[in-house]
Amino acid sequence: MYGNTVHGQALPPSEAGFEGENSNRLHFLTALLLRPEHKFRCHDTAARQNLQVELTNAGENNSPQLSEASVQHLEVCEACHSELALWIEAARLCREDEYFDSIILAAQAGDAGIRMKEVSGGLALFKPGDRQCAGLLVVVDPDDWMDILAIHRDVPKAVFDNMS
Repeated sequence: MYGNTVHGQALPPSEAGFEGENSNRLHFLTALLLRPEHKFRCHDTAARQNLQVELTNAGENNSPQLSEASVQHLEVCEACHSELALWIEAARLCREDEYFDSIILAAQAGDAGIRMKEVSGGLALFKPGDRQCAGLLVVVDPDDWMDILAIHRDVPKAVFDNMS
């Protein structure tokens, strides 16, 4: 390690300058580097970042189209391959959060398509769905509209109308 080799072979700890307390440090560092999480480290941070950007920009597509470079990176990098499902889910959640924020901003701007009413749990915002019979209910803190308290999908319009 770090120049303590001869012809590619590691020197014994005593010959490599690791004696006494330094020998314990060598064993600690070796054990640390052999831990499972270090076996799956990505060594191409640029490719990793590019892959994450592609997933974030993928839009609503649950199966994003990746560049050839990203596909090749996934084929050789176990670390990124093992985190792919997590990154896809994180990107989906970010898009969903942006959608909820857009409803809040539209309600604040007075969009007539979003109904509002004060309820015991906060301020309820209702955006009817395509069929107008059910929609998305977002309950926010009336003092800080960006503080989302609850989200309910496929809420019948009658349920919103009867909330108090």
